[in-house]
Amino acid sequence: MKSPMRASIVSTTAPENAGGGDAYAFPATVGQQVVWSLNCLSPGNPAHNIALRFRLAGPLRPEILERTLTEIVRRHEALRTSFVSEGADLLQVVSPPPAVPVPMTDLTGATDPRGAGEQAMAEEAVRGFDLGGQSLFRARLLRFGTDEHVLLLTVHHIVADGWSTGIISRELAALYAALEAGRPSPLPAPELQFGDFAVWQSEWLRTPAATAQLEYWTRQLTGLQPLLLPPDPVPHRARISTGEIESVLLPRTLTARLTQLGHARGATLFMVSLVGLKLVLRHRTGQEDVALGALIAGRSRTALESVVGLFVNTLVLRTDLSGAPTFAELLERVRATVLDAMANQDVPFGRVIETVSREQRMMGPRAPFRINFIFQRAFLEPAQAGSVAITPIRSLSPGALLDLNFFMVEREEGWRASCEYDSAKYLPETIRRLLSDFQDLLVAIAADPGGRVSTFPVPARAIPAGGPADRRDPAREPDGRTEVRPIAAPCTEVEAVLAGVWAELFRIRDIQTTADFFDLGGHSLLAARLLVKIQAIFGVRLPASAIFEKPTVREMARLIEAATENGWGADVHRARADEHGAPAQWGRGKGRGPGEWAGTRLDAQGGPGDERAGPLPHATAPNGQPDPQTAPPAGAPNGSVLTRDPARWGNLRWRLATSNHWLARTAKRAKRVWPRVSIPAPRVVFLPILNTFLLTRGLYHFFLRVFINEPLFKAYCTKYGRHVHTGTYLHWIQGNGAIVLGDNVTIDGRCVITFAARFVERPTLTVGNKSGISHNCTFVIGKAITIGSHCRIATGVQMFDSNGHPTDAVARTRGDAPRAEDVHPITIGDHVWIGRNAIIGPGVTIGEGAVVAAGAVVLTDVPPYTVVGGNPAGKMGSSRPRTPAPSRNGQGG
Repeated sequence: MKSPMRASIVSTTAPENAGGGDAYAFPATVGQQVVWSLNCLSPGNPAHNIALRFRLAGPLRPEILERTLTEIVRRHEALRTSFVSEGADLLQVVSPPPAVPVPMTDLTGATDPRGAGEQAMAEEAVRGFDLGGQSLFRARLLRFGTDEHVLLLTVHHIVADGWSTGIISRELAALYAALEAGRPSPLPAPELQFGDFAVWQSEWLRTPAATAQLEYWTRQLTGLQPLLLPPDPVPHRARISTGEIESVLLPRTLTARLTQLGHARGATLFMVSLVGLKLVLRHRTGQEDVALGALIAGRSRTALESVVGLFVNTLVLRTDLSGAPTFAELLERVRATVLDAMANQDVPFGRVIETVSREQRMMGPRAPFRINFIFQRAFLEPAQAGSVAITPIRSLSPGALLDLNFFMVEREEGWRASCEYDSAKYLPETIRRLLSDFQDLLVAIAADPGGRVSTFPVPARAIPAGGPADRRDPAREPDGRTEVRPIAAPCTEVEAVLAGVWAELFRIRDIQTTADFFDLGGHSLLAARLLVKIQAIFGVRLPASAIFEKPTVREMARLIEAATENGWGADVHRARADEHGAPAQWGRGKGRGPGEWAGTRLDAQGGPGDERAGPLPHATAPNGQPDPQTAPPAGAPNGSVLTRDPARWGNLRWRLATSNHWLARTAKRAKRVWPRVSIPAPRVVFLPILNTFLLTRGLYHFFLRVFINEPLFKAYCTKYGRHVHTGTYLHWIQGNGAIVLGDNVTIDGRCVITFAARFVERPTLTVGNKSGISHNCTFVIGKAITIGSHCRIATGVQMFDSNGHPTDAVARTRGDAPRAEDVHPITIGDHVWIGRNAIIGPGVTIGEGAVVAAGAVVLTDVPPYTVVGGNPAGKMGSSRPRTPAPSRNGQGG
């Protein structure tokens, strides 16, 4: 991964807490889009906070601490990033480095300093962030005595993960010690920033490798039903879930024995522990198909290990526990699942969910799992920062995103198994019993690894009446088919406008008012966008639960009508003020000039309330007549209004997916069977066919080369020697120039030769005797490119004797050509070998016998018999002088 140029300079005014300067914009990663969507559904949810606590013992200097944190934020762009929604796009905006304040609360005079400190820590952990208008990293200092402080650092999960907390902790100790001693920072500058990773991910998701991984996850999650652990009768459930943690310390002898058992079977302690947890949950739920989420670091490249950001990714580990397998058999199943998942770990989990829900619509409103399992070493460790000793304190749980989040962390005292749970659903006693059962089962595995799992002592508790079959998705028939609901056209104006919003989101032409949001392929990202658009158009802020309770257009329209103050027929629809006191107007907002979106404060739903949140399907002018700017086109079917006309195949695809007609069933069955169609190929039958094909193809290419390609190419050459050959494809030659070729020269097909005749009267490409140029090479010649004898130019090599454009921005904007003095010929000596995809810049001279490694970018001269490589190219070694054997085709690289 290379560090790209900054995506764009968007403004000279950064968000609230930053000083003046340039702000850079990058696309948000898929993981950030998921977190942003969850925040839109529940703004300020403290479950997205990462709360760190450090005990500082020693003569602390607060001003040094502030300088330390300011330097950390300067080093890591993610910690000074805010987010802006531009229609359907989410951008992360990196602001100039701000000063980080560290407000201090003195508790030395409190009646109960410890109690007051715990209360302050809890309050700080649950205080929310505004993703659009303020820093997502803050600090607070609690003073308990002259040499006793507690540092509270809180960062939003959208810009950091657990690995990032370790980076912050280590840099905190190193920088404080250096600044206290008056020394400069001992830390090297980061090679990459999180924005570079975001750009790379957006490009990688368009590659065949990403498509292949998405296909794997689509197959893996087909037919999956989420694991459902019945909730406890918890009184007074909170509206926003709060998180609590229970834990148990596993004996070292037990974990050592389990590690030994795993290694004997080619597995790890994580895989063995995963088997134990899956068995406990099977006994608790009665489900044989058990899927858990597992987090991975997502830092597959070494350069990313020192970068702060949200790299963590989620894998779904699905295992069939049916039958009566032995522990060894079940461990092999889990091991295969983990290895396959790790081989397909690069695709973001948010993209997996979006693709699967769109392609198969098998998840409905739920994620494929509500229970997670994390296995990691401790990120935070004690450190000495000059005269101050830094000791991490056990973190608080600001909130629970999942029902159950099991995690095993290796600490100094051993492996600790913990569970963060949603206290609005489960009692502490239930979680303690789960952890106790988990430990008992691990003990049974260690004692009898050859036994069958059905004999392990885990009591089957809390299975719902009727077993897991009673927890079918109500939107599905008993045979797994999606229930076909009656359809209806919009009847009211609210329904028509809302149907238009749905049509835009799902890219379907005709939305019926009885269509279910999740049956159409809705997911969390679309749910967040839908709520934003509803508030922008109708001025009604619906809760996230409305998507699940009222999942159709008709039901949601009734909810909107009931929420409006004056009814839909009023000329002006006033919005109820949100908690910030800023009402949203129904109508088209005033557009902003270029760059004005930078640093824009997000509204309560996470998006600016103007037209950039999406074009309005329909509005009413103050006189009660339809607004001509947004009125529906004439002849719109069924009175439904669309903001854009999606492709007709989207509507057909939806009808096929939801229809129970025998033709639709046949088409869906054929779609499943077709990719697996394969016929046998007896060698005695197909070998003659293959030989006939190869002979025919060879004769065709021979005649094409001899009678068409070579004569046409030679006709363009100014001069050519004997035995000049080309490949089976024509070269692309543009402009007027001279091509001079020696004897026994081979230039394979599909090369691009461009002459820029504006610099000299006749630009020239010269190739010496017995040199070979492979296919797909590019030569841009403003004056001259000279290639010596016995040279080998591999596939994809590019040579430019000019930059193509002037370096002056004003001249480049006018479309001026480079100056003649900026064009410098390229000279390649004899016996030179240039590897695949290398780039040779203007004015470069490569000496005799030199070797240029594949992918090198050569911008300076290369001495004779030198091996160079890298970007920019540097010396890697030397090449011994020798006379190269002649070659006919010049292939290399």
